[in-house]
Amino acid sequence: MSSHQENDTQHFDSLAAEWWDTQGKFKVLHQVNPLRLSFMQKQDSLQGKRILDIGCGGGILSEALVKLGAEVVGLDLSQNTIAVAKQHCAQNNLAIEYHCQSAQDFAAQNPKPFDIICCFEMLEHVDDPADVIQSAKKILNPQGTFFASTLNRNLLSWLFAVVVAENVLNWIPKGTHNHGKFIQPSELTAMARKAGFYFTHSNGIIWDPLTQSFALSEKRVEINYICRFTNL
Repeated sequence: MSSHQENDTQHFDSLAAEWWDTQGKFKVLHQVNPLRLSFMQKQDSLQGKRILDIGCGGGILSEALVKLGAEVVGLDLSQNTIAVAKQHCAQNNLAIEYHCQSAQDFAAQNPKPFDIICCFEMLEHVDDPADVIQSAKKILNPQGTFFASTLNRNLLSWLFAVVVAENVLNWIPKGTHNHGKFIQPSELTAMARKAGFYFTHSNGIIWDPLTQSFALSEKRVEINYICRFTNL
């Protein structure tokens, strides 16, 4: 693990207690989580599916998936965050299997495939996002689906996701993002194609000033975007 990824892990370790405060430092993740679910549900049935949540954080998405009838395994490199996820899961009597482990190590040790693998707001925090995608490919069913969301790399995303979101509006904790590690859609698609995935659909996740909320967009992917891939 490089010093950059280690710093990211330590950053999230220090914020672990904040995960389930819907008005706290992870408020934006709570706001966009329904959009992620909506995007997934429009493409695939989730009930009864075996789903791997890579970069699960405190379990916001994992818990929502279980409530929709999925069997969920969550992975995260932050020990403190996984501890929070396990505690919140137990408090709500939910059955989720959590591991403090990288996708690469998990894929090497886990022989049972998944129907759906999702990797949301995580690829921009690791040293080798292509390796994460390749690891997902190894443990996805032949008819399975891979979902990924990340941040585009351009001037607008730097202004909005780093300058405004972190330093002006304080929507997310300062130091969360490194703009140099943002991933352009063409780069993500190329990584996925090299791993053996086929791109099917994408949406942008945008801030709507009229409703004062986030929304999915068919065209605007210049800041945050989510993609669906299937096996070739």
